Amino acid sequence: MPASFEEILVSRPFKFIIGPDEVPIVVHEAVLAEQSPELAALMRGEMAESIAGESRWMDVDKGTFVRFAQFAYTGNYSTPKGSTAQAVVEAESSAPPQEPGLIDGRESAWQFPPSRPPLSAPRPPHSAQFSFAFPPPPRPPSASDMFNSLKYPLIESRSNLCACKPSMNDGPIESSGEVLLAHASLYVLAEKWGVNSLKMLVLSKLHQTLSTLHLDASRVQEVIDLARYAYLDSSTPDLGTEIDELRKLICLYIAANVEVVSEHNSFMDLIEGGGAFVRDLWKRVVPKKPT
Repeated sequence: MPASFEEILVSRPFKFIIGPDEVPIVVHEAVLAEQSPELAALMRGEMAESIAGESRWMDVDKGTFVRFAQFAYTGNYSTPKGSTAQAVVEAESSAPPQEPGLIDGRESAWQFPPSRPPLSAPRPPHSAQFSFAFPPPPRPPSASDMFNSLKYPLIESRSNLCACKPSMNDGPIESSGEVLLAHASLYVLAEKWGVNSLKMLVLSKLHQTLSTLHLDASRVQEVIDLARYAYLDSSTPDLGTEIDELRKLICLYIAANVEVVSEHNSFMDLIEGGGAFVRDLWKRVVPKKPT
């Protein structure tokens, strides 16, 4: 059972030293320790960090840790503000549906003619009434089908301790790539410390962001950077015959948009590098035959 608000409030302060700049951030022990057995061992076990009430996370940047703590306290997290991807998501989710005959909210001077009922087809000869047509064989699912069908079950987590939505002060964001990497870096942190509920939430948010992102030549590099980050040995594990969920999501997205992505030089550089990415991508570019 999650700790109550009172239990969190009276729990001891635990200090994290974050990143190469050694930024000190203090949190309530109870709210982070309940996220996973690994974090409970770090903060409440017999380690030196547990006794000192302090831990150094040099491989985590400040923005990622703030989002991690925000999730621990509220059950959700914010992405950096002012980004292209965030603007696209918000614009497409809030735009009112266009009425017929309107263009950009204005009445069009030219209208489509009203549709006419289809003409009756000539009745086939008597012998044709007994002909049989076999249905076409089922089409194997494409990468786009598989990407669109992805579902990530959200695990119930804390959601009502704080009614406010903390703003993220990471500075001005000019590209959707920073939002994609913000999601991915939070997934990597959740993977390292076994916070499965956060992993599922990140995958859901990243899937939504990619689904609403208009991918053109100017944004391909951002997707390639996301793939490079996910395929670092220090980021996500290589499971051999299986695949990590973050890598799977990225590979399906690239496979679904391979015609756009393949025109970019950095994609060819990534392909020429070989390794796990090429193996995983190939399995998703080539559709499987239905069983």
